[in-house]
Amino acid sequence: MLTSSSTQYGKFYKCPYSHYLYTYAEGGGLVNTEESEHTLFGSLMHEVIEGLLVGKELPSLLPALAQGCSEIPGLTLDKVPRSQELYWLGSGLAYCASTYLLPLLQAQYAVEAIEQELVVPLKVGGVTTPEEASLLWLTRPDALLRRRSDNATFNCNIKTTGYIKDLQKIYEFSVQMLMEAQAIQLHKGIETGGTVILALNKGQKGRPSKEDRLQGKTEGYRQDSPLTYVWWKNEAPTFQWSKGAVKKGVWEFNSTPEEWFLKLPVDLAKQQVDLSLPITHTGSSSISDVIEDIVTVETLVKTGFCPKNLDACNSYSTFNKPCDYHKWCHGTPQERGENFIPRQANHPLEETIGGDF
Repeated sequence: MLTSSSTQYGKFYKCPYSHYLYTYAEGGGLVNTEESEHTLFGSLMHEVIEGLLVGKELPSLLPALAQGCSEIPGLTLDKVPRSQELYWLGSGLAYCASTYLLPLLQAQYAVEAIEQELVVPLKVGGVTTPEEASLLWLTRPDALLRRRSDNATFNCNIKTTGYIKDLQKIYEFSVQMLMEAQAIQLHKGIETGGTVILALNKGQKGRPSKEDRLQGKTEGYRQDSPLTYVWWKNEAPTFQWSKGAVKKGVWEFNSTPEEWFLKLPVDLAKQQVDLSLPITHTGSSSISDVIEDIVTVETLVKTGFCPKNLDACNSYSTFNKPCDYHKWCHGTPQERGENFIPRQANHPLEETIGGDF
């Protein structure tokens, strides 16, 4: 039986070979170590936000975040442990979410359910029975919300992203969210009014600047965010670059992430989290087309159709980022070994019925 999810399906149209590498290579798929760290960080933030949604107090959630971040290897551009940088980022986002995002959400919605593993049996033509399915779509909606004003229900998706201002446009036609809505309708008997995104702004990767290179800092990057780094000039922090300013980690002059969060300008802290307007999904007439495409794509890859799209190697995404598998396809055997690890299954059923390539 074939299985699929939004992550593996989405890779096909960027590069079919990246779908193969992610899903089947080396017996169970491979992931880029750098990207796997950010996937782990995103999962940790999911756990924090979901904890807040069910009424847990933030201090009780931070130890698990610290433990999870401690398992993230590597060094930043400044040779600071990546685990330390991401713990400060995660804690700062947690304080912003607890203080600004959660009250905004609770004023508009009630939480009906939290993260449930759902399976949607598919065949060409639409949703079917498990016995007749040719593919199982695996999904895990983050939450189900009920809007207080009219009792309408909505799928809820938690995103840790560097492109927080673009989410409404990015996910307007999202197959992931469309299929989450289908899963909720199948298992809960509830038709959703769309998806609401709870967004956390993790900032951008800051690669070495000219000043960094002059100081011999050439390897790695900083996860740039007001929660992790500021410019430092005249013995004081500033959020704007000016001549003579240098980048400094906020842990260098604060004892805890909370201490720094309390110093942030309120407007800046609010910009680190966002509650989207509901994103409606494509009309029901197109759902069968999407499902047919999913089944066709997964069948093609399973039977060996996975050519390389070389045009995407250096512009794999909307933001012209290199493909995660760039060093696998174009690097040395040593670079392959240093940059890729076996993929951990995102859904339990992958391990039991996914099979090898």
